[in-house]
Amino acid sequence: MTRPSNVAARHGRLRRLAGAPDLASLTDRTTLLAFTRLGMAAAALVTALAAPATSGLGTAGARAAIAGYALAVVAGLAAARSGPRAGVVAATVLGGVDALWLAVMVTPGGGARSPLAVLVLVQAVALAALVGARAGAVAVATDLIVLVAARSGALEGRIDSALGVPAAASAAPAAVGLLAAGAAAAALVAWGGGHIGAIELRRSRLELEVFAAMAGALEGAADPEVCLEALLVHAGAALEARRGAVVRPGAADLVLDADVPGGVRAAPAGQAPAAAGTAGGVVAAARAERHPLVRQHLDPADPAAALLPGARNVVACAVGAGPDAPVVLLEHGARSEGQRLARRTRLVVGQFAAHAALALSAVAVLTERERQAGVDPLTGLANRRQFDATLAREVAIATRRAEPLTLALVDVDHFKRVNDRNGHLAGDAVLRRLAEVLGEESRDTDLVARYGGEEFVLVLPSCSSVGALRVLRRIDASIAADAALAGVTVSSGVATLGEHAADGTGLVAAADEALYASKRAGRNRATVASRRRVPLELVGAGETAAPALSLPARRR
Repeated sequence: MTRPSNVAARHGRLRRLAGAPDLASLTDRTTLLAFTRLGMAAAALVTALAAPATSGLGTAGARAAIAGYALAVVAGLAAARSGPRAGVVAATVLGGVDALWLAVMVTPGGGARSPLAVLVLVQAVALAALVGARAGAVAVATDLIVLVAARSGALEGRIDSALGVPAAASAAPAAVGLLAAGAAAAALVAWGGGHIGAIELRRSRLELEVFAAMAGALEGAADPEVCLEALLVHAGAALEARRGAVVRPGAADLVLDADVPGGVRAAPAGQAPAAAGTAGGVVAAARAERHPLVRQHLDPADPAAALLPGARNVVACAVGAGPDAPVVLLEHGARSEGQRLARRTRLVVGQFAAHAALALSAVAVLTERERQAGVDPLTGLANRRQFDATLAREVAIATRRAEPLTLALVDVDHFKRVNDRNGHLAGDAVLRRLAEVLGEESRDTDLVARYGGEEFVLVLPSCSSVGALRVLRRIDASIAADAALAGVTVSSGVATLGEHAADGTGLVAAADEALYASKRAGRNRATVASRRRVPLELVGAGETAAPALSLPARRR
């Protein structure tokens, strides 16, 4: 059975993927920051025009300062788009320009009391959200230093004089401090929101990547166990689960353990008894609810607890519908007793389980189609297609292991008379009953197939010609004792690989020739083929040719 790759390694790869810096590019961030600065300049211009007296910016000098700032922002954006180095230089220069320009805009209106003081908060939030918390903190500190310096008597007077406005009333130091504290708080909140958003984005990308990986693993899967292993590994990776299990009826449960090489293993016999699906257990509850359940811990009396002893924060979800649906159990990476799992976690497990259920349905449909493609519709036995494939496989195995392989062709004697006398429906009933008798008298390792018409074929691995004659003798006795087959007799031909033929084609030909020998001898008998020349590697030392052996006809 092919196992998925190591779960721990898969988790590590996915965590590295989740930390990859694939958010907005530097150019995008610079462009957004430039538009924010231009918006600040526009707000200052509108304030200067709408409230010149309150803002202290009703002069031509103030408007020139605003226009000069806007030109500096445009020049910095052009430099950033020209190359990385120029962008770094422009960002550094604009950081200082921001502080000076804000001091010039805020000082004439009374510092912290100015209506344009809010621009300090806007700048801090923009830098924290688009560049990072460190940039926001540096901007707040720089603005604070420049604002405090601007409120000193000499520098404040020079600013007012340069802008052509009357001297503003001094702002209290406490007001300046409150403004700086507000700016710092705004930057911290913006950074926290951006950080949470980045975490959610990485989590969504991780889940999408794992989901796509599971879809790739399920594509073309032809074995239910492969589907369930893929679900266990990938859903476990999405939840960063350390342990997990799949409980399924009629087969060994699967256990996920990230600390074990190979990741997924079959549960030892008896570790999770069949009572895991009984009422009251988490497995039965998951099948009944049809949606993911969360258990902070598994009841020690729950049989499923044997698979995950001491598990905490377990998500259980049925894979498909029905009382026998497999159930996946995953222990979330957060194992603290009091921590509750988010609704999103349950939804993710449900999505993985639903996708795996679709894959299992597809496998079931494919399996049934393949089974029907290899089954004779009248008798339910293997058809000619399945017989050819099985014979080729058994010939290869027998040759490799140097074991006997015998083939017996069985033909109903005078079957046309049965159809002519009783009708074709009666003839079909005879063939169906004869197929049942052949199956009952054969081993589980044998193949019984309908060869064509009223002919049947038995592929008998690890069986000699003498053993095949014993099987045919039992079949003959069962036919004689069956009232539904009254008056029916069969003729058979037997051939063994290595004695009568060297390959599958020769084996069929030898058995067919022996069958016709039985018919020529009076029917109602079994005949072993005559010895043929076969390759020396297929003939045991000391063997000699033997004449055809015929089983006498039985009396009716």
